[in-house]
Amino acid sequence: MSDEIDVVEKEEDDEGTPFKALLSEEEEKKIKDFLSSELTMAMTERQGEEEEWADIRRERIARPKFKHKDTPWPNASNVSVPGMMIAQNTIYGVTKNSFGSKKPFWAVEAMQSGNHEDLEIARVIEKHMQRLADSE
Repeated sequence: MSDEIDVVEKEEDDEGTPFKALLSEEEEKKIKDFLSSELTMAMTERQGEEEEWADIRRERIARPKFKHKDTPWPNASNVSVPGMMIAQNTIYGVTKNSFGSKKPFWAVEAMQSGNHEDLEIARVIEKHMQRLADSE
């Protein structure tokens, strides 16, 4: 993949007017209103999730929630154990081993099991897909 972006300028027709839309103005307004309300609702619903993700990231690097701790006594120790990182690393390792150990990672079967040409094509595709899985 490339990090380059091609910018295409909007073309105008011969009279100098903008490109004619496929939808009427009323249909376009309905779609814009609908998408705007859906986007607002999605952003509102996501806010709580984003706060939870921020807490998980903070716990992962063992950063305390508050700068000073006054429980159970004033200026108590504010050490935070990196338990979240330990748990995540364990789950990641188990998941990677369970998926990464399967050989071949993808199984490709011929559409017609009696056709020698289809069987050969399936074998070659499976071999190349396994190379992709191993290249990670």
